[in-house]
Amino acid sequence: MNHRKAEEDFSPVAEKLRELDRQIPVPFAATAQGLQARLSAASKKSWLPKKWIWSAASLLLVAVIGCALWPSAQQLLFSVGNDTAAGLGAAPQMNKAEQEAVLAADEEDGFVAPAASPPSEQAVGQAEDSAKTSEKSSLYYPAEDYQQIRLALRAIPLPTQELSSCEASNRLADSFPITAAERAYRYSLARTSNETSLLSIYDPDETLLSQTAMDYRGDALFVQGQTLVLAGENADGTLLQFFDVSDPAGPVLQRTFTQQGAYLGAWESDGVLLIGSLYQLDSIESFIPVVYDSNESQAKRLEAGQILLSDHCIFASYAVVTVISLEADSSYCSFAVLGGDSVDFSSGRLNISTVGNETDFSILQEQLWENAAE
Repeated sequence: MNHRKAEEDFSPVAEKLRELDRQIPVPFAATAQGLQARLSAASKKSWLPKKWIWSAASLLLVAVIGCALWPSAQQLLFSVGNDTAAGLGAAPQMNKAEQEAVLAADEEDGFVAPAASPPSEQAVGQAEDSAKTSEKSSLYYPAEDYQQIRLALRAIPLPTQELSSCEASNRLADSFPITAAERAYRYSLARTSNETSLLSIYDPDETLLSQTAMDYRGDALFVQGQTLVLAGENADGTLLQFFDVSDPAGPVLQRTFTQQGAYLGAWESDGVLLIGSLYQLDSIESFIPVVYDSNESQAKRLEAGQILLSDHCIFASYAVVTVISLEADSSYCSFAVLGGDSVDFSSGRLNISTVGNETDFSILQEQLWENAAE
């Protein structure tokens, strides 16, 4: 009996078994790749709930921080909104409940808003006066140039008869003699004829210290410090004369100012003098009023911008007004209103009436002083 090794006896059987094993299909889940895929899926499923947990926690944290910061952010947004609205000219409006809440918060903080005081009667009166003055002055406007004045005069016939100085100043009462007291001296201006006047100065004992004859009809006298100013009229027009009366026994003429036109009046307020005249045109060539100041040693026509025009002027005349301080070396400012026929100053307001206009030219004393200072 031939005995072979056990491995050789069973080798055909093992080969058969391996062949059968290859022929039997194995599920994918039982393979190595299937096991690896199952392990990966299990790992992903275990991480998914953790991601949701972290997301929820983050949202909750943001919500808590937002609630804490919201009042400050809201206040900041409201402040920026106010600034922007103010820049655009429209501020946000609060309803009544919001206003009451703000007031209540202010009171809790110890802040009480001051009550708005009603405007005083003086303030109301000044506002009304300014409104009326603005409305009246809007009818009059300064000329742009002399040509505009010529065009305005073309539609106006020249007067056939010149008004006399008496007719021009018929509203002025005869106030002679005029007296004034300064430093215990007494000054008197008396008219000696229709064209001459006499200035007299007396000491406290009524002793006559000096007399000075004037070659014009004096109508007003003003004294300030050591300066005496006489206002009146002569053949050249309306004039002012400034005298130094530091020596009452010998007054010295320091300055003469003349403006064309018949004398209408002179008024003093706060150390400033207003003098008015009526200048009637006798020819187109002399269509601009002229003023003369001895301090400048020359006569000057008014500038075009110093002439006020209106759309309803029907009379070829000017109401001329000069603003000048009661000082011998002071500057002056003159202007004229075309068509003017009278000048009046009262209650701190200058009024100039014009033929053809129902509304006068009117300006407050404060505005007049400001214009003269410019």
